[in-house]
Amino acid sequence: MSRAISTEQGEQIDLATWARDLQEERERVAEVNEQRAARRGFLVFATDPERAPDEPGYRDVYATEARTPGEAAQVGRAGFPESLMRF
Repeated sequence: MSRAISTEQGEQIDLATWARDLQEERERVAEVNEQRAARRGFLVFATDPERAPDEPGYRDVYATEARTPGEAAQVGRAGFPESLMRF
């Protein structure tokens, strides 16, 4: 875990230790971000242009487990007509 860089007045920072701590922190953040990206999903909004916004069925929202926006689009296309697709 990274240490704080604050020092007593007159004390010098060990730059090698600081650089190593900084690199470890960057690696930890990269790993956390990778884990978050693996759990991310996408919402697909489908609206029917033939209906008024206040009518039932005007908008449907679908949650996907897709890893990319492209995968989400493919999931959506399989589930409802192209005219209803909005990303």
